[in-house]
Order: sequence, then C-alpha cells, then structure tokens
Amino acid sequence: MIQVKSTPNHAGAIVSGDAQELETLREALERVIGEEGEHPASESVRVRAAAFVSALGHASASGDSESKEGVKVLWPEFLFLSVSLNGFIKQLYKKNKEPGWELTLAKVRKFQESIIDGLRRFLPDTAYQQTASSLGAHVFLEAGYMTQFLDGLNAEFLEMNADQRLAGIPVMARRIALQSEDYRKTKNSILEAAKLYKYPVEEIRLREEVPNPYQVV
Repeated sequence: MIQVKSTPNHAGAIVSGDAQELETLREALERVIGEEGEHPASESVRVRAAAFVSALGHASASGDSESKEGVKVLWPEFLFLSVSLNGFIKQLYKKNKEPGWELTLAKVRKFQESIIDGLRRFLPDTAYQQTASSLGAHVFLEAGYMTQFLDGLNAEFLEMNADQRLAGIPVMARRIALQSEDYRKTKNSILEAAKLYKYPVEEIRLREEVPNPYQVV
C-alpha cells in the first residue's frame, strides 16, 4: 500500500511502497497528466507533475520489495501536486474514454487520499482540517498557472524551522488553492519581465531554484 509520511524536520514528504505499487501509481499518474503539449494551458503544471512521475519510475525500477528511501518531495510541491491532479482528472473526463480510465481515476483519487491520510498523522487537528479543505476535489488551478510562484513557496518553506513548517503547511496549502493576492503579484511580475526581456513566460525565474529534495528533505 502506498504510504505518505512527513520527514523528521517536516521539510517534505516521503512516498513509499513496494516496487509494484510505485509502478502502478506511476502508470496511473502518467496517464492522467497526459502527454507533452496535450493541454497547452496546463503544460507548466504538467511538467511539475511529470517530475514526480519520473521519480516514481526511478524508485520502482530499483526492484526492491519495499522501497526504504521512497520518493522525497517538498511539502509545498506535494500539496501543489495534489491540487493539480484535480484539473487533470477534469480533463480526463472530457477526453474520449479509453478502456480502464475509471480504474485509473480511482487509483489517482486513492493517492490523493493517501496524501490526506499522511497529513492527518502528524498535523494538529485544526491545521489538518484547514489543509484538507484546501486540497479538496473541488479546488482547481487556473489555466496558465505560473509555477514560479511554487518555486517561491518552496524556498520560503525551507527557510523555516521544523515547528514553523508544521504551522506553515496549512498556510501553504491555502496560498496554493486560493491563488490570491500574493499569487497575482507574482504573476504580474512574471508577465512584466517576459514582456520587458522578450522571453517566454516559462523561462522567467524570480528566485534561485531550491535544492534537490533528496538533499534537504
């Protein structure tokens, strides 16, 4: 069974299971997020999800009966992944249904439930309820979402200590889900920079990239 647990310093999550379970999850997620360029308005989000899918592939390829290390991912990134899957599922409903699509959908929803269950294991009740609400199936990212905002959240989260991260997880989830004023400011900055320097939006970087999660989580 796929399990999600927080690291001791609460910088991120570890997704674990045996090789077959990880591969089954990888296949389901790969099918849901689609192929490169399939949904241009969701491409930047798909790239982030695809990175996690790739990490699952590396873990499952190890062939271990149980992956002790699992797949590590920063908490803001993982919360973002959970929300982004709602949009990909919505797109799947609109596609011509291929055989087995309902089973694929069930596997992805089960994975989202595993994320919620993992949060329940270590967050205080109020923080858990707030986070779970932000990750609900009714929450969607806007078309053309600026994932540079997520880079900022990841960097901000890593600057916190363990206690601050515990308190910060529901805040991060809410900021991802609401796409409110701080997201809008980031988006406007990106659009202005892209126009000024004549770069594609996806090539604009407002902050340095965060370390590899395997180095810090």
